Order: sequence, then C-alpha cells, then structure tokens
Amino acid sequence: MKSMKIQKEYIRAGSPDTSASELSRLAKSTDVAVRRRVAENERTPRKTQEILAQDSEPEVRIAVGLNLFTAESIVSQLVE
Repeated sequence: MKSMKIQKEYIRAGSPDTSASELSRLAKSTDVAVRRRVAENERTPRKTQEILAQDSEPEVRIAVGLNLFTAESIVSQLVE
C-alpha cells in the first residue's frame, strides 16, 4: 500500500486548484502515478509539460500527449 504522503501528492497532482509551482514540484516525484497525474492536469505549466514529455516512464509521456492542454509543439516532439 502506498504511503499517505504519496496518496496526498497524487490527489494534489490531479487537482485543478493546485498551483503551477506545486505541480512543478510534484512532477519530480519518485512515484510514477504522481508524475502521470501532473501530466494529465490541465493547469500544468508548459515548462513542466516539456520535462514530463521526456520522462523515463512511457505512461507519463503518454499522459502528456493525451492532455488536451498540452502545447502542439510538445505533442509533435512526442510523436517523433
């Protein structure tokens, strides 16, 4: 079972109320599910999306590409 801290981070990562700075911090989580939730969040800043688009985990990169709020240039980078 995941720790309570990771569970709270997961919830914050998916919240539309989470600040851009906190999303950037959560994008560095060691937990893949947290990083994936940040990638899915419509409020994730472009710079953070760029970083997540190069994540070592495919599910994080896929989440960036499927996010309707991801910049077209980042999606093009993922396609390549």
